[in-house]
Amino acid sequence: MNNEYAIVTGASSGMGLEFAKLLAKRGYNLVLVARRTDRLERLKKEILESHQTDIHVLSLDLVEMDSTDKLLAFVQVNKLNVTILINNAGFGTSGDFLSLPIEKTMEMLQLNIGTLTKLTYLFGNEMKKNKLGYILQVSSVGAFQPSPYFAAYSATKAYVMLFSEALDFELKGSNVSVTTLYPGATKTEFFEVSETKVNKLVARTLMTADEVADIALNAMFKRKRSIVPGIINKLSVFFAQMSPRKMTTWSAANIMK
Repeated sequence: MNNEYAIVTGASSGMGLEFAKLLAKRGYNLVLVARRTDRLERLKKEILESHQTDIHVLSLDLVEMDSTDKLLAFVQVNKLNVTILINNAGFGTSGDFLSLPIEKTMEMLQLNIGTLTKLTYLFGNEMKKNKLGYILQVSSVGAFQPSPYFAAYSATKAYVMLFSEALDFELKGSNVSVTTLYPGATKTEFFEVSETKVNKLVARTLMTADEVADIALNAMFKRKRSIVPGIINKLSVFFAQMSPRKMTTWSAANIMK
């Protein structure tokens, strides 16, 4: 068994769960990170039924400031060679920004921006030192436009876009790459967590988590800078980039409300 490991954050459900399954199928060992230990253990058991791989389960609340250091320490103590980092953990809040609990918004900022940035720094440095690595950052099509009723969430994803694409450029020639994924509406727990009702228009564009995860990993292994899965999402991004900002904001507001 090789000693190459992939870290998947937010691995207990949705795309994180699918990333883990697909990476195991490709022969990678796994470090699965999420809060819900029972779900991680269930996923580990499911994967081991069909794949011979080494799987470590680590229960962490990545909102906590010291969680990133705990993850690095775990990897170092167990002498795991991490060549893939999937920064998938994140959540959204929906509604009028001023009516939402600010504490929840600040937790979202910490997870979607702070934790992602530090994990990228910690493991990016290890990969650069070892001259091998793939980093996959999960952003959103919401990164390309202001999104009323998801104002802070989309702003976090815009940060992920700008930070990650710039870092990929900085890493040219290092054999370490950063691929940014821009999924649209996907069949995951996102809408439940953000307490969002899915309208008929959005429901018709939903992709499955395994479809998105497979497209994302293929792009990552090809060291692509970015990937927008699905024709509807590609069209959405195209029009968001080509249209006046005022128009895209109005359009997003009507879709999201």
